[in-house]
Amino acid sequence: MHENSTVLTKENKEGDKELYSFFVVCPNEDCNKYTLSILLFNSIYSDTTGKRKTGEMTQRWDLIPPSNAKVFPDYIPKPVITDYEEACAILNDSPKASATLARRCL
Repeated sequence: MHENSTVLTKENKEGDKELYSFFVVCPNEDCNKYTLSILLFNSIYSDTTGKRKTGEMTQRWDLIPPSNAKVFPDYIPKPVITDYEEACAILNDSPKASATLARRCL
């Protein structure tokens, strides 16, 4: 795993934020692919300790792969696979739309 974090302390409407990104590489030699995710947290500064701590996570983006859709065999009709992949891709942004697409697959 490779990780990095950046803190936004410039005054803004939402307050201080911490952006945490990480890569994970599959240990299986046949796969060896990576995933990339980014997490956004509130960042809290303590006047008493003079230190910053990570607060509540406010958002998460899984960038690579864009969803957790499973790969299906070729005998599954292409329109069903397309609807399924789209349902997985929009799950976090629109759960109701994702559920509608998932029902279409059934």
